[in-house]
Amino acid sequence: MRWPASAWHADGDWARRLPLVAERPGRLATRFRTPPQGAVMVVLLDGESLGTFMLLPGGDWETAEPLPAGPHLLELRLLTSRDVSPGEARLTTNG
Repeated sequence: MRWPASAWHADGDWARRLPLVAERPGRLATRFRTPPQGAVMVVLLDGESLGTFMLLPGGDWETAEPLPAGPHLLELRLLTSRDVSPGEARLTTNG
């Protein structure tokens, strides 16, 4: 399953949101465009923090645990730079 970069919504200058429905469990990954020095973000899934992460230029981010099937809201709270653009998100499954 894939969600295009255009599916992300800006929530002010410092946050990005991606509403999604996972048809089956899987790990969610996305690539980010960041400034040359990278950026730091807090990631929330369905309102619960998954942690604080450093993004490097051209780097990918992936959930540590599979998402369960169903509707979800992935939120990014940018801490060090507003110049971060999430790309296509993809859900990878084993089967």
